[in-house]
Amino acid sequence: MKSTIIESLFLAAAAATLSLSPTANVSAHGISASTGMPATGGNTGCFFVGNGAVQNNCTSGQNFSVPLMVDSGGSKGATFSGKGVTCQLIGTDQLGQSFSFSTSKTISGSAVGTASTSVVTVATAGRLNLDCTINPSGQLININYSN
Repeated sequence: MKSTIIESLFLAAAAATLSLSPTANVSAHGISASTGMPATGGNTGCFFVGNGAVQNNCTSGQNFSVPLMVDSGGSKGATFSGKGVTCQLIGTDQLGQSFSFSTSKTISGSAVGTASTSVVTVATAGRLNLDCTINPSGQLININYSN
């Protein structure tokens, strides 16, 4: 029963985040948080993956990073869903020498919600990452981002 409720909430959140404004980049991607990995300082043993969501089962916040594939350089934004999680979008050049950071966004509390990052700039052949701190019992579920 709990799994069905979580799946229903996930589907509702995903549907809500797929709405694009008229000025939004029409090329968008959706990706499960389970494609990410513990980031520097993140304890691998703390994370549980179920139904594509990543949950922190430790007693302290843990760092988690999701690489996002991009087809071209330019302005990129992201919307993520989860609970008890703070994320920041980071764009870099190909060599990781030039960085563009979004403001950090938090989904607090025990209910699943969504948050949108500010836009970052990714250089041609650059990289895009969503870096998050997942609080104890917090979850990162999915990410929708402009490509």
